[in-house]
Amino acid sequence: MTKQQDAIYRVVGRGGVVLICEGRPSRTKPLVAREMTRMRTALRGVQITTVQVGADEGSVPLNKLSRSLLKLKPVLNRREIGDVYNRLISLRSDPVGIPKGIDPFKVRAQRGR
Repeated sequence: MTKQQDAIYRVVGRGGVVLICEGRPSRTKPLVAREMTRMRTALRGVQITTVQVGADEGSVPLNKLSRSLLKLKPVLNRREIGDVYNRLISLRSDPVGIPKGIDPFKVRAQRGR
């Protein structure tokens, strides 16, 4: 997501991995390139397709997006879809760790004065 509300969505299905880009193509191109390099390292041999959504020339209108996704040729079977999805989940950028701050269950009650 950028300041201009450009976004990239990942879809995993029978047609492989699809990157759906929303926003101007000139602004989403670097986002797509960065996401493609991250995904190619984790997903060797999986077809990655990009679809630009919008009213620009060469883009798919939003109301025809589902139709264009259904037209993709099947490359993955059901078991492979689950494997690819789990590998993509492991690429998440937000760190899962210990929450910061005081643990409310370990705080000692103050003694009365």
